[in-house]
This record gives sequence, structure tokens and C-alpha cells, in this order.
Amino acid sequence: MTPYQWQFSAGIQRQPIKGVTILAGYVGNRARKSWSIRDNNLALWTPNAGTGNVDARRPDQTWRGIRLISSDMNESYDAAELSATLTRTNVYARMTYVLRRYLTAAASESLEVGIDNTPGAWAGNPRNIRGDISSVVSRQQIRGLVSCQLPSVSKNSWMKPLLGGWQVSSTINWYDGDRLNVVLGPDYNYDGFKGDRPNQVGPVNHLKWRQGNVVTWIDRTAFAFPPAPSSDNPYPFGTLPRNAVRGPNHFYLGAALTKNFHLKEKTRLMLRADTSNLLNHPNLSNPAMDLSRSDFGLIQTKEGGGRIIQLQAKLFF
Repeated sequence: MTPYQWQFSAGIQRQPIKGVTILAGYVGNRARKSWSIRDNNLALWTPNAGTGNVDARRPDQTWRGIRLISSDMNESYDAAELSATLTRTNVYARMTYVLRRYLTAAASESLEVGIDNTPGAWAGNPRNIRGDISSVVSRQQIRGLVSCQLPSVSKNSWMKPLLGGWQVSSTINWYDGDRLNVVLGPDYNYDGFKGDRPNQVGPVNHLKWRQGNVVTWIDRTAFAFPPAPSSDNPYPFGTLPRNAVRGPNHFYLGAALTKNFHLKEKTRLMLRADTSNLLNHPNLSNPAMDLSRSDFGLIQTKEGGGRIIQLQAKLFF
């Protein structure tokens, strides 16, 4: 069937004072008949089932995996947005807050289920793809931008061109963590698909305990292995929803300083200094989410690097 989607939005804008605009809005869409690629020759369980005989247990031994396109997946996106914009003669600033949710059975946004053959892109439970529907984006995000033209600090005719006309800009980006999927590690039920999830036996607690350079992010006592595969329950799959864990927050702050010198009528020199991660803020990596690993739930690395400064000089003629 032909996929289709509805897109809708609503917003209200207000200017409480001159130069300041506030916008509150909602954006959403509903995707229907979305694509998914499924294996229509799934391995059957036998008493000697294992990860090494998946193909031998398929009903059709001629074609092995038979991947067919279906169009019965539904997706939804909802986001509330609040933004404020300041516009003055020498200053422009904008700050935006977004609260959002994107529900899909795909591994990430803008992907169809099963299109990507990399690990984790296929649904963990191919017999119940709809059961893998969950949010795949962070819940909250804050973005900001400010640009300011600095005034001259000297009235001297020789120093004014040098000290005046500098432009300062800065960007900020914060979001409250990736959505992370807890898995059992290997193909637990021997159906040919990794990504099997555990049973949830307690609340999912984000501990955030730090001991030296190691952060215990999640409490593993909330999870337990499902029953082993058997004739009564050939394809056990855990009760924990997909993407049940939220990763560490991420914060990025960058800044730039720019100055244009007009040398002749059509010649100018631009000097620019850029810095990323201005505050040298460490962003934690995501924790290990494989329950079979001894470091499950631990964060032992950081990402994004430290402060980086770049100097540029450009001549336009």
C-alpha cells in the first residue's frame, strides 16, 4: 500500500515589548502504512536450537532469508516548542526549548524498519514488530544563538577602525540524553535476531553514582533474564520496553569573534577566532547496555573532545 502522512502545526506569537518576540507552538505528524522489511522465512525452534543452526531451521531451505516489504507500520511525532527572539540594532538573540516524542519501531528517526542491515537496525522481536514501537529521540532540547556587534572603545581616528566593529557570536545546544535499549547480548532465543530484551523486575533507576572515573548510570537489579527457550515458550522475549533507559545529558557551547578590515574599495581582510566547547565541559558517553557484560550500566569514557580554538585570516579581493 502507499505510505502517507498527516502533518499539522499550530502556534501563537506575541511581541510583549519592542524588539522581543515570543512564540509558542506545536508540531506533529502521523505516518501511516510506513515501510518495514521483514523476514518471511523465520527459523523455527527445535530442541537443539542454537545460534549456529539458524538457517538449517528455516522452513524454506532454498532461499534461506526471505525479506519482503510490508506497509503496515504507523509512526507519530509530537513536539511543543517555546522560543524567544531579541532583535535590536546591534544584537540578535534567539533561545528555543523543545519537548518532543517520536514513536517508531525503526532504530532511529527517518528510517524504515529493517531497511538497514547493521546490528540493532532490525526489530529485536521479528514476530511482534509493533511491540518495538518506542521513542527514538531525546525528550528535551534547548538551542540558543546570540550575535552582537561590539561598539568602539576608542575615539581616536587611527585606533577606532582597529578596535571597533568586532562581532561576537555564540551558540548553545543542550539535550537530555539519547534513548538507550537494554539488550541481553547474544541471540538469546536463537531466532536469528539479536536485540532480545530482558524482563523488567523493578523500576528503571538512573543512579548516576560516580567513583573516580567510572559512573554507574543504571541499576542492573531492575532487569532479569527471561526463561530459556523451550517447547512451551519457544521464543521468549523480555517484558522491558525498547529504549527504556535515558542516556547522559549533553551540553555544547561555542563562540566566535570576527572583524572585517576594509583595505580598499574591493579589498577586505577578515580575521576570525572560533572555539568549540568553550567551557571545556566533559560530556559523558552512553553506558554499556549489554546485560551480559560485566560493565553493564557503567560509563567509563567521555565524548566530544576538549576545547578547540581555530584562528582564520581571509583576504577578499
